[in-house]
Amino acid sequence: HAAEQGIAVIQALGEPTEALARDEIYLQNLVAEASRAIEGYASPRVLSALARTQALAARHGGVAEQMQRALGEWAARSSAGDYEAAEGPGDAYVRLARAEGAEGALGLAHMILVTRYRQGDLAGAEAAFESGEPYFHHVDFLRQQGVAGQVYGSAAKVAWLLGRSDEAMRRSDLGCSVSRATGNPYDLVYARHMAAQLYVLRGESAVAEKLAAENIAAAEANGYRSLASLTRITCGRALAALGRAEEGERMLEAALFGTGERRIRASQTLYLSWLAEARAMAGDAARAAAVIEEALAVNPRELYVRPEMLRIRGDFRRTEGDEDGAAADYRAAVDLARSIGAEAWLRRAQSSLAALERTGGRA
Repeated sequence: HAAEQGIAVIQALGEPTEALARDEIYLQNLVAEASRAIEGYASPRVLSALARTQALAARHGGVAEQMQRALGEWAARSSAGDYEAAEGPGDAYVRLARAEGAEGALGLAHMILVTRYRQGDLAGAEAAFESGEPYFHHVDFLRQQGVAGQVYGSAAKVAWLLGRSDEAMRRSDLGCSVSRATGNPYDLVYARHMAAQLYVLRGESAVAEKLAAENIAAAEANGYRSLASLTRITCGRALAALGRAEEGERMLEAALFGTGERRIRASQTLYLSWLAEARAMAGDAARAAAVIEEALAVNPRELYVRPEMLRIRGDFRRTEGDEDGAAADYRAAVDLARSIGAEAWLRRAQSSLAALERTGGRA
C-alpha cells in the first residue's frame, strides 16, 4: 500500500518535523480508512494507525488533527462494542465540531449521537437525527465513506424501535438513495446491509434474504470482507425464518465464529439473539438456550436489544414448561422496553405475556 510505504519513509527519518508529522497523520488516516472498508472498523491495522495518529496529534496536531483522531478512535471503540471507551472521543469530537461550526463536521457529530441508541438512548438518538438531518446531505459529510448508510440506517432502526415503521422505511430508502449517489461502492454496500437488517426486524424475511444475498455478492466483489460477514448474519436469520433453519444457523455460525472471521462486537447482542432463534427453529433447544444466555451476558451496556433477548428467553422457558420463569422474563422485557421507549419490543413482550396468561400460565 502506497500510504504504508510513505509512512515507512517518514519514520525512517527519525523524530518528525511539524510538517512531516502532519504528513504522517494524513497517511495514517488513509491506512485506517482503507482498512476499515476491508477488515472492519476495529481491526488491528486500524487500531495501530489510530494509536500512532493519537501520539502524533498530541505532540504536533492542530484542531483538524485532533478531530480526525477523536473520530477515528470513536469509530474503532464503538465498532468494538466498547461504548464506555467510545464516549470520551465521541464527546471530544462533538465538542470540537460545535466549536468549529463546519457543516460536514456537525453532520459527523450528530451521527455519533445517533448511534447511542445502542445504549438505550432512543429519545436522544431521535433528537440527534432530527436536528442533524440538515447536515447529512452536505458534501463534506458524505466524503467520509459509509456515513450515509450509518446515520440513516441507525435512524431507521431507531424509528422502528419507537414504533414508527413507515418512517423507518423512509429513512432506510433515503440512506440507500444518498449512498448510491456518492458513487462510492462501499457506501451503497453499507447502506444495503443496514436496510436488510431493517427488513428482518419488520418480519419481511423474503425481501431481507434477497437483498442480503445481493449485498454479499457486491461486498465480495469489492473486497469488503467485513461487510460481507455482517450481511451473512442478516441473511442467515432471514433464511431461518423462511423455513431453512439449519442452513440459516450454519450461515450465522460461520459469520460469527468461523475461522478467519473477525469476531463482531457492536450489536453482538442482536446477532447472538438471531442465532438463538435460528437454533430454536432448527429444533436445537439446548444450544438455543445457551446462546441466548451468552447474548444476555456479553455486553450489558447494549440495551437496545435487551428487552427482546428477555422475551426470547421467556419463550424458550415457556417451551420447556418453566412458566414462572417465562412470566418473569416477559415482565422484565415489558418494563425495560417501556423504560427506554422501545415500542416495537414492548408490543412483542406484551403479546407473549398475554399469550401465557391465556393458557393459564402465571403472570
